[in-house]
Amino acid sequence: HCLVAYRMGRRAGGDTRFWLYDPNYPGQPTWLDYHPRERSFDFAPRWYFPGGRVNVMRVYISPFH
Repeated sequence: HCLVAYRMGRRAGGDTRFWLYDPNYPGQPTWLDYHPRERSFDFAPRWYFPGGRVNVMRVYISPFH
């Protein structure tokens, strides 16, 4: 399942929140939090995922990559 990150912001405690577009929920933004101390990601609950820790992989950088 691919999601598109379109905004990020710092959270209290040094975490980073990424706002994502999810094609399964058009018109409803969702989030992914990065916890640098644990080097882990948490994803929001969705109908296809209960929420919690996930593995994240980059699949696209630019048309020249």
